[in-house]
Amino acid sequence: MPTSPVSASTMRRDEGFTLIELLVVLAILALVAGLVVPRLGRGDGQLDPSALIARLQAARAEARRLGRVVELRPDGTTIVRFYPDGSAAGGPLRVGTGELVIDPLTGWVEVRR
Repeated sequence: MPTSPVSASTMRRDEGFTLIELLVVLAILALVAGLVVPRLGRGDGQLDPSALIARLQAARAEARRLGRVVELRPDGTTIVRFYPDGSAAGGPLRVGTGELVIDPLTGWVEVRR
């Protein structure tokens, strides 16, 4: 039984992805990352006080629960540390029209106008 000749182009297996497919996937991932990644900052460069307070209180609770030092850089420069005994070091941080102050003895976080 005669077989039809097979050209080299029909024998080649299509493997991998095209450049356009990869770029589309990267664009979609960038959009999702932009929506999913939580941000503390507002659009005007100020820190959101309520989100920052919640994050700092969670860090304080984690330090006490785990029995180790927890360190944060909420504004990218200032280091805030919470210790297992409940004390803290760092701050103050500028938020909105006031500043966020962390009590060094108790680790209590509050906003002062």
